[in-house]
Amino acid sequence: MLCCFDVGPCDVRACGRTISSFSKSRQWQRALGHLAVMVHGQVETDISTFNAAVSACEKGCKWAETFQFLSLLAQIQVESDTITCNTAITACERGGEWEKALQLHSSMSQSKVETNLITFNAAVCACKSGKWKKALQLSAAMAKSRLESDTVTLGTTINACEKAGEWQQTMRLFGVLMQSSVQANTITLNTAISTCRVCGEWEQAFQLLNALARRQVVTNTTTFGAAICVCEKFCEWEKSLKLHRSLPQSMMKPTTISLNALISICRKGGQWEEALQHYNG
Repeated sequence: MLCCFDVGPCDVRACGRTISSFSKSRQWQRALGHLAVMVHGQVETDISTFNAAVSACEKGCKWAETFQFLSLLAQIQVESDTITCNTAITACERGGEWEKALQLHSSMSQSKVETNLITFNAAVCACKSGKWKKALQLSAAMAKSRLESDTVTLGTTINACEKAGEWQQTMRLFGVLMQSSVQANTITLNTAISTCRVCGEWEQAFQLLNALARRQVVTNTTTFGAAICVCEKFCEWEKSLKLHRSLPQSMMKPTTISLNALISICRKGGQWEEALQHYNG
């Protein structure tokens, strides 16, 4: 239930500013209290005041309270706007309530509330724990709405597919990303290379590294480690050594995992001197 604090008399602008300040400082309970005072005291409220309170709940990961607000809005006949719904969807996403997030997203079109890139990204992020089909459906709906995907949209959808073991979808989406103007990030790259390892596509892993180097995408030790592990799985010791030797040029140090993989692949390839060199080094 919405709680009520004794905040004294105030007008709509003063209460709105107070709620906004509580939202920024993540004091969601006090924000709710002030809004309750306004509603019960029949102080005039507008959507911006409610949005500040909903934002406070989102920052506090209080998705259930966010739904209370939406119900209250309907009761006092204040219409939700894009900001209200986007914030509520994000609150559900942070609370792990993906079904609630998608329910809210669906209700926006029914209520003729405008959706935007933030709306779709919030809904896609709610599907990141393996709800890959839902994420793909949202991406398709974005295209129909003539909205362009960005790094968040594609990266999160790729991650959802990878977590669900949908390797072909992961690589297909990464191909879409590479052909678009969207900038790939390190996390998405690492996911794609790990997928190459599972699929046995070591050549594709190297193609990805080369393509991303040309596009100046930032890589890290996880990226190189994943690529070396791909080589280790398919006994591509020459490729593995080439990757390992490129690390100093990238100002990076090998990890224990990548070194172990390198030693293993050298041993399998009969390259004992190389294996001992890295073992002793």
